[in-house]
Amino acid sequence: MNATRLLILLLTSCALFAQVSPERPRILGIAHVAVHTSDFGKTRVFYQDFLGFAEAFTLKRPDGTDWIAYIKVNDRQYVELSSDQQAANQLNHFALYTDNAAGMRDYLVRRGIKVLGPVHKGNIGNDFFSVRDPDGHLLEIVQYQRDSWTGQDQGAHMPAGRISDHIAQIGIRVGAEKPTLQFYQEIFGLVELSSGKASATQNGWINLRVPDGTDTINFLLYRNLSPMLQPSVHEYVRFARSDVPKAISELQVRSALHATWYQGSIPFPTNQTQFGLFDPDGTLIEITQPDVAGVAFLPYSASSPR
Repeated sequence: MNATRLLILLLTSCALFAQVSPERPRILGIAHVAVHTSDFGKTRVFYQDFLGFAEAFTLKRPDGTDWIAYIKVNDRQYVELSSDQQAANQLNHFALYTDNAAGMRDYLVRRGIKVLGPVHKGNIGNDFFSVRDPDGHLLEIVQYQRDSWTGQDQGAHMPAGRISDHIAQIGIRVGAEKPTLQFYQEIFGLVELSSGKASATQNGWINLRVPDGTDTINFLLYRNLSPMLQPSVHEYVRFARSDVPKAISELQVRSALHATWYQGSIPFPTNQTQFGLFDPDGTLIEITQPDVAGVAFLPYSASSPR
C-alpha cells in the first residue's frame, strides 16, 4: 500500500469515527429545577422567608397572574416555582447548563435523540432547548448569556442568610434502569458515583455526576416496588450546607418567631450531616453536608407532607 492510499484510508477512518462518535459539548452542572406550586403566597414564604432565598425574577401570564418565580440559589442555579398544572410528580422539569447549546443540540440529533424544537431564547434571555428522557421527564439544556436577566443579575439576590448556596443534587423517579443509563451515561456522559438499595425490601438508586462538574442526579428506581410503597419514593432537591446543625437551629428560630410561615415538621439536630423537610406542596427539600451530597438517603420515606 503506497503512502497516498494509506493517507486516504486514515482520513476516511477518522471521518467515519467522527460520524459514529460525535464530540459532546461540556455539561457543567444543574441550572435549575422547577417545582409545582398551587399557592404562590405560601410557597414564596417557604423559600424566601423560611429558607432565606431571594426571588430574582417573576414571569406573569397575559392576565397578570404569576406564572413562574425564579428563586436564586447562586449565579448559575435557581429553583423555579411553577404554577403549571401539576404532573404526576412534584418536579415540573429540570435543566442542565452547557457552554454550547447549539453544539449540544447538533450532537444529540446525531446520536438519534429526539429534540423538542430548535435552540431559542427563553423568557429571561438565555439560549435553551428541550428533550425528554426515557421516563418522560422534561430536560432543558441551557446556555447562559451575558445580556440575559441572569447575566445582568450577577452577584445580586443572594442573601447571606440563605440556607445554602448550592444545589448539589436532584432526585428523580425512573422506571427501567437500562434505558435510563443509556440515555444519561452513554448519550450525556454522566458518570456513576454510587448505587445501592434503600433497604432489603426496597428498590435501588443510581447516583450519576455531570461529566464536567460536581452536581449529581440520583435516579430512584421505584417501578418494581409494590403499589403501596411507590408513593414513598419522593423526588427531591438537595442543597449543600457545611454546618447542618447550625442550619437546623436557624430554621427552628425562624419557625418559632413566625409559626404561621411553615406548618411542617422542623427537625432537631439528631443527625449532624443531613435532614429533610417538605415545601407547602409536598416537594422534598434536603440539606446535606457537601462530603455526603453524593450519598443517597431520605427519598425512600414513609413520611408525608404535614
